[in-house]
Amino acid sequence: MRVVLLGKGGSGKSTLAGLLSAELSSRGERVVAMDADSVPGLAQVLGMTPTDDWFLAGMATRENGGWRLEGSPADIVDRCSQSGPGGVRFLQIGNADATVKDFEFRRESFLDRWSGTVAFNTVSRTFDDEGGWVVVDLQGGTLQVAGGMVGSSGIAVLVVEPFAKSVLTARRFVGMGEWPAGVRLVGVANKIESADDQAYVETALDELGVPLWATVPLDPAVRQAERNAQPLVTLDPDTPAKRAVAGLADRLTEAARASEALPTTSSS
Repeated sequence: MRVVLLGKGGSGKSTLAGLLSAELSSRGERVVAMDADSVPGLAQVLGMTPTDDWFLAGMATRENGGWRLEGSPADIVDRCSQSGPGGVRFLQIGNADATVKDFEFRRESFLDRWSGTVAFNTVSRTFDDEGGWVVVDLQGGTLQVAGGMVGSSGIAVLVVEPFAKSVLTARRFVGMGEWPAGVRLVGVANKIESADDQAYVETALDELGVPLWATVPLDPAVRQAERNAQPLVTLDPDTPAKRAVAGLADRLTEAARASEALPTTSSS
């Protein structure tokens, strides 16, 4: 099952993606976690050392004015992913540094990075671990979604905070037009402190026609761990945020089982 986390920058996508990946892995599931943000944060949540290395550099080569992938998406995940806690496989697009403007505007001077970007985008858009989970933490905003980074199947989790800007971003996602037929859009209320916060997000999602699948509280334990640069996956399982993510994992697992149980249509 593919799970893609969407939302505005700072909504908590990386935190939820990391906690969800670790939770699923702790249940014995195969998990590939992908950080599609050029300012990555998923590694720290998982307790891995952040790096500026572009591990997918060289995985795409120039050919006839375009790019050719060196191996299948599964091959690239096997070759380039890093091992995370509990057996999570982690794949990162790379970290944007001070040369990002040169990288953006002088492509031929940074072919390795462009190769890594092309490879990552292709893999994250098309790779599905048969019998396992693919958790993709997208960059904030709608650009990557418009570029097809959600893929064509799975569940898109819209992370919404109890703030007008977050709701506006959610409205933009929903208003982007027709989503792929195989993608189901659901909502998660994040950083909730009160019943008013909960009602605010619930009302907004209801107006957008997006079902609310989980509510994650603003957890002091998460805040303190982030201040201490402590990997969030090491928090006690009974912390409110981790309990909420475990509930989201339950809901996603139910959806995956229901999807597997759907009858297939055979051609006559």
